Amino acid sequence: MSEIIVSMSGIGQYTLSLDIVDPGIDPSDDIEVWRAVFTDQEGHSSWEVYFEMGPDYEAWDLIDEAITAYRQTIEELD
Repeated sequence: MSEIIVSMSGIGQYTLSLDIVDPGIDPSDDIEVWRAVFTDQEGHSSWEVYFEMGPDYEAWDLIDEAITAYRQTIEELD
């Protein structure tokens, strides 16, 4: 598990925890499933989102995809 502090413009500052849920070890499907938990630094409320990652990504790609999934989730709730 990794924990990262992220500041999102117009949204706030969060602790981001990343966990791999499905490592995608099946040769016919190398897609990994990740869980990101965003915890608000001020209110301590948490949001959990799931997203997929294809092969050959870097840490910044993983973080970016987690933030994108979070933003999409909160936009859907508005």
